[in-house]
Amino acid sequence: MARKRREKTRYTGIYKQTGNNLYDVKYNFKEIDETTGETKYKAKWVYSIESLDLAKKTLLQLQTDSYDDGEITLGEAYDLWLAKARIENYTDVAIKNTGEHIRMIYNFISLDFKLRNVDYSFYSGFIEKCRVEKAYSEYTISNLNKTFRKLITLACRAERLKDNPLKMLDDTKPQARDRTVIVTATNFAAMDNYLASNSFFRNGVDQNIKRRLALNFLYYTGMTIGEILAVRYQDIISSCEAASYAQTAFSGYQIQVSGTTDTGFIIGLDGAKKSKLCLVSMPEPLAAIFFRDKEQHLS
Repeated sequence: MARKRREKTRYTGIYKQTGNNLYDVKYNFKEIDETTGETKYKAKWVYSIESLDLAKKTLLQLQTDSYDDGEITLGEAYDLWLAKARIENYTDVAIKNTGEHIRMIYNFISLDFKLRNVDYSFYSGFIEKCRVEKAYSEYTISNLNKTFRKLITLACRAERLKDNPLKMLDDTKPQARDRTVIVTATNFAAMDNYLASNSFFRNGVDQNIKRRLALNFLYYTGMTIGEILAVRYQDIISSCEAASYAQTAFSGYQIQVSGTTDTGFIIGLDGAKKSKLCLVSMPEPLAAIFFRDKEQHLS
């Protein structure tokens, strides 16, 4: 019998047979000999699967079936999530962020901890340790909590846990804190100079350019992050009143901000009120940065 020829796909453990549209799945696992304690590495194959989607599901099923029912550990749950993330094309950022959350969770919970042992005392103790021992921010604690809970939920959906221990546990809520921070002119100048003189590239784009623009919007206008993200090029207008006393090319501009105040409304042709609208003054330093970045973006 001739040996099957196959080629790798972008998915680890999934291979495409040469010359047709069939797929083979290989699942690698290890077993420990209870007598000798020796670790043995093995592989299980499933051949001639009709589609790539079915091959992904087959591989995921092989991975979930490898854990003893009710005995899945935190480390195994993360491995299960990681396999699911790769098969279902989760973004690199999502995988990296979850991995970082898991690394932080490992400071409090062992890899070998069995998820069926989660109870109120353990869960509340985990959250309290995050606050007291590491002094994590409420935002960080919220992310760690979400990651921990999603691993348990996945283990239940994969039928690796008979009962979901989270059903009897209320989800923790971030503690309310006064997060008001006064940014002085000195503070702003230091941050602005740093972003202007340093680059941080991701996917070939200097992220500090838009960060500096957002910082200037926040400082000079008092707009919220949501309002800033909604600003379009056509929302930057030159007022007729300001045009008469404009001193430079960047004088007299205003920002149309919709949906934030009761200052005014955009009136449609039918006379109906379309959406809330207010005008925010655009100082010259902000306008200079905005139009420079706009020119670079459109070029």
